[in-house]
Amino acid sequence: MTDLDPAFERAVAELPDTPAWHELGVERARALEAEVFSGSADGDVGTADRAVERPGDDDATPVRLYRPPALDEPAPALVFAHGGGFVLGTLDSADDLARRL
Repeated sequence: MTDLDPAFERAVAELPDTPAWHELGVERARALEAEVFSGSADGDVGTADRAVERPGDDDATPVRLYRPPALDEPAPALVFAHGGGFVLGTLDSADDLARRL
């Protein structure tokens, strides 16, 4: 096995001691993921939470739009879909990474 990058090794060492993901139920795993991976809301990126309706389904998919400051005209878009295995991922657990993108 290769050695970890020292900065990454320090970050891993700071993670809380948690049970294995497969030992948790879905709701507890989602809560733990939000606790561990939700970062700060640094920066002045504007956000708007929306819901996208799906034909033939009563549920809607939550989405979050991010817009850099001082951008008053249409601009290219990046679609970042982090599903967390499409079981655990939430808008909040990927928020810090999405803001940086």
